[in-house]
Amino acid sequence: MAQPTGQTAKPLKRHTLRQLTPFIGRQQELAELDRLLSDPTCRLLSLIGPGGTGKTRLAIETANRTGHHFADGVYFIPLQSVPSPEFLAPAIADGLDLGLTGSNDLQIQLLNYLRSKQMLLVLDNFEQLLGTEGSDLLLQMLDAAPQVKLLVTSREVLNLQEEWLYPVTGLAVPAGLHLEDWANHDAVSLLVERVRRVRRDFSLEIEADGIIRLCQLVEGMPLALELAATWTKTLSCADVADEIQQSLDFLSTTLHDIPERHRSMQAIFDQTWQHLTPAEQNIFKRLSVFRGGFRRDVAKTVAAATPSILTSLVDKSLLRWEPDSQRYQVHELLRQYASDFLAQMPAEMDRCCDVHARYYMAYLGDHFDALTGGQQIAVLAEMGRELDNIRAAWAWAVNHGLRAELEYAAMGLHTFYQYRGRFQEGVDAFAPALNATEQMPSSPERDYTLAVLLNCSGWLEMRFGRMQAAQEMQERALALYQKANRLPAPGQGTDPLTALSQLAAARGDYEQALAWGQQAWQRAADRSDAKNKAFAGFGLAGAALAQGDYETALHFAHETLALTK
Repeated sequence: MAQPTGQTAKPLKRHTLRQLTPFIGRQQELAELDRLLSDPTCRLLSLIGPGGTGKTRLAIETANRTGHHFADGVYFIPLQSVPSPEFLAPAIADGLDLGLTGSNDLQIQLLNYLRSKQMLLVLDNFEQLLGTEGSDLLLQMLDAAPQVKLLVTSREVLNLQEEWLYPVTGLAVPAGLHLEDWANHDAVSLLVERVRRVRRDFSLEIEADGIIRLCQLVEGMPLALELAATWTKTLSCADVADEIQQSLDFLSTTLHDIPERHRSMQAIFDQTWQHLTPAEQNIFKRLSVFRGGFRRDVAKTVAAATPSILTSLVDKSLLRWEPDSQRYQVHELLRQYASDFLAQMPAEMDRCCDVHARYYMAYLGDHFDALTGGQQIAVLAEMGRELDNIRAAWAWAVNHGLRAELEYAAMGLHTFYQYRGRFQEGVDAFAPALNATEQMPSSPERDYTLAVLLNCSGWLEMRFGRMQAAQEMQERALALYQKANRLPAPGQGTDPLTALSQLAAARGDYEQALAWGQQAWQRAADRSDAKNKAFAGFGLAGAALAQGDYETALHFAHETLALTK
């Protein structure tokens, strides 16, 4: 049997799979990967993520740092130019510098060579070689060479029992809008390092807001940050962020030392898109209407997404599953890419956005009572996770005149903003809704919806300390309810009388506060509206206490306490 002539082939210099730019960040990932590769049972480790997330650089850095564990070295084997699985064995042989001769099967010679080796093979860009033939060779290598480990980078999982998955996401980005301890955020560190290569006068302090926005917009994706940095020769970071929001095509470069396939995010995503089935493409386009992730049941309602397709999109790195929150996440740039496709189908885009908006308007209305009950903390947390979807749905409902849906959702949205202390954001959300409803033809239905919106906005103005605006809104809401000849819906704070009572007390007019409060109390009692009655009682107790009428204050305090139990 002919033996390979390359038995004395030397590994690439251990620890020095060199790159021209410094590796920045990912210390936690490096520690975790080192631990995994030290585990004897972990022999096939896949770094999985979309194109541009830095899988290759992370694999190389990992190999450099762990190479001393492998007596026969670490080999980096690029596979991006390998056209199909039958060429995988020759590509690995070339990467190992083996000169294979004889008439024996090349694959057998490769396995015989590896059999006694203790080495780490880094197989980069494996996604185009997925399938039975490519997978079989990996399994045969693991079986024939018990001291060989494989570190694979791929945009798709290999779907092998032996595979250990390590998802690769973007670099850490600042969570807030202020740049504090910027060095602790890997995305900021990478962007600043790359920008300083093209702009000597770059000021971190002057550009801070733009830096944060840019890092957040691309969600720390390393390639996107590097492409963005090339534009800062002539644009500020804030301007670059504006351009990216307008078009994904902006993220491109003409730098000659960047591989052609990495010179634009569009090209990166095009490669992934071509590996999707038509059904997966259609579902992913529809999913682009979501913001900030989504639950499985909502994806079924809005996008007709089945569990199998969602799983496939996770396997292909287009979605990310978060078990703690039980939600799917999609990278913002990928969402933007899919949204561009959906925009080419205006009728379908409108349908998906409309279904999405109606779902979340109903969601807000359905959760109003729970926000003022014993499940408040859990519901606030859940609504916080859905806030980006809620904002998008609210804007669609406002812009498309979904009057009844806005009316149903309003108290839930206002209560969320109020309990989270986000008063200005709430006022800003209700302002266009008020304006759009004002423009609708006058009718009892329109007047009732306007009253609901005015009441909600009035509460937020009051919490924000703008008492005159709150007073005017609540007085107008009360008049509109009377004009529509309907009572406010039951529920905490829905009756403008309770707000007017508290506003009167706030300006020291306790007689008026008691008068408004008594009306609200009686109206709530007449229709068994316990939450509005309790809210009125709270105001009555406070007004009586301020007047020194302790007996009345104690009476309403006890009544209110009983109602809230």
